[in-house]
Amino acid sequence: RDVERSRGLGDVYKRQPLVFGSDFRPAVSPFFVLLPGVVIFALYRVLSYDIIGRGFPLRVSIASATGLLANLATAIILVPAMGAMGAAWGNFAGYVVTTIIITYIFLRLSGNRLADVIFWRRGDFRHYRNIIDKLRGSPPTEE
Repeated sequence: RDVERSRGLGDVYKRQPLVFGSDFRPAVSPFFVLLPGVVIFALYRVLSYDIIGRGFPLRVSIASATGLLANLATAIILVPAMGAMGAAWGNFAGYVVTTIIITYIFLRLSGNRLADVIFWRRGDFRHYRNIIDKLRGSPPTEE
């Protein structure tokens, strides 16, 4: 399965000139560096809204500022030597640092365990299943 996924990413690299032209081929490698960071940053977005909802927006701002500093520090070091790839790695570092900090804050405030934040459980989907059942006219599912 991983081979299929990596083959799919390789197809993006091969087909990119068809969509944007060969002048944009150098942008593909930084894209692959940024992509996991964007996925990681999605966790930050969800947890930060929870923290703000609990009445701690300053903590979210501090986490964001720290991630910005990580981004700037790595970019200052890497961009002169690596160009766009250095900028991509700098952004990736910022995303990771910010997400780690916001996850720590969330765990402290909520009392949840890290595994509860990262891994899905069967009960996590109950809400969505109930919405689908309601749209179908079925009674809500209970567990």
